[in-house]
Amino acid sequence: MRVLAGLYRDGKTAQDHPVEIRVLGHGLEIVAHDSQLVERWPLARIARDGDSIGAALRLRCADFPAARLVIADGQDLAALLPQRQTRPWLWAGLAAGAALVLGLTFWGLPHLASAAAHMVPIEAERAWGRAMAREIEDDHRACTRPDGMAALTVLQQKLALVLPEPQRPSRVVVVEHPMVNAVALPGGTIIVFDGLLRQADTADEVAGVLAHEMAHVAERHPLIAGIRSVGLAALVTLFTGDLSAVAATIGGMALAGNYSRQDESSADALAVEILHQAGISPQGLASFFAKLADQGGEIPQWLSTHPELDARRQAVEAATRGQAFAPALDASQWQALKDICPN
Repeated sequence: MRVLAGLYRDGKTAQDHPVEIRVLGHGLEIVAHDSQLVERWPLARIARDGDSIGAALRLRCADFPAARLVIADGQDLAALLPQRQTRPWLWAGLAAGAALVLGLTFWGLPHLASAAAHMVPIEAERAWGRAMAREIEDDHRACTRPDGMAALTVLQQKLALVLPEPQRPSRVVVVEHPMVNAVALPGGTIIVFDGLLRQADTADEVAGVLAHEMAHVAERHPLIAGIRSVGLAALVTLFTGDLSAVAATIGGMALAGNYSRQDESSADALAVEILHQAGISPQGLASFFAKLADQGGEIPQWLSTHPELDARRQAVEAATRGQAFAPALDASQWQALKDICPN
């Protein structure tokens, strides 16, 4: 058994933890310095997470989609990893990649990431997002109980119809995963983890989270954040053959909630406006901020990004106009949504 040094990020906080990695025949064991086993990553479920830097090997595991592992001297492990085939759907973005490479070469990153994102044709962006969604749904079962799906459709339509059609999410899906989170992917797909439904006390809280993610979709923040974080090196992979790395890397950024302060503040403000126009109280979003701040611990990445939770709660409350609101869903619809995933 080989033992290597590495850094582990669990995807719940931004902190990197020094760990030991035990290389076994069936996969990797990640062990903390107190000898406690953190996770086991089966070999068949491990893939590279974007481009390597020098001798360092960056890995992700389909069983733990938000987690990341960096092995300082791990290039000799590459031969053990499953080889992934190039996916033809990304060739649709080849022309967009050429434009991005030229633009970014002259203009630079990250400050013009927004301008660069708007050079990407929407169909290419949607293709990337669909591929990322497929990877998540391949690893985590989608929840499709009919009465829960009907309730989700009602909530989605209430919120989405407020937005101009080109800015609406293309799809909202719930998957089985304990993470208290929801993520927007490039092109308009929103993934809701059922841990969020179990943690929320009211449909208004879920509506607030969903409105926040719809705001990210409307402003193309997932693609912008991906370009800002990944940079020119990942875009060059459009020409080097490993096209799936682009989708995987930007998808990882979405799961990590790698948005700027301005992105988050803008999404909060637009979410409040969406909720107002949909006739749903923004207090659900504010109360969810407050509850998570009181609980501490497992906080969704999009909620833990600065500005601080309490400041974001106060901003939402300050923007809430005095008007009467009906619940986002009635009691039976809310219960159906909470039960959308089989036990």
